[in-house]
Amino acid sequence: MRTFYSFLSLCVIVAAVFGMWKHMSKIVDEVFDAGDRLVVRNGEMEESIPLANIIDVSRSRRRVPVEITLTLRDSGPMGKKISFLSIIRFPSVKDTLIDELIERIEAARQGL
Repeated sequence: MRTFYSFLSLCVIVAAVFGMWKHMSKIVDEVFDAGDRLVVRNGEMEESIPLANIIDVSRSRRRVPVEITLTLRDSGPMGKKISFLSIIRFPSVKDTLIDELIERIEAARQGL
């Protein structure tokens, strides 16, 4: 019986590590604000995304660091959804940088 629980524990650990690796592999390395666009880098690949091409911005609420996901109108080399980690340390604190980005995206989509 002890061997069974050891095996079960090992399976749970392997599944958790695999799940974490799978989730983290979808997160890009760097995102830079370039005014009317975002420059996204992941490894050797770089993509320039106009703010008007972003149709949704979502963020994790109770997780540190905060994960931000951009949903794009047109799929690019990195896909239709791009996720990155915010530099904000406390998810409960209102993130003015992300709120400002959302406002700029709305303005770009409306052509202002």
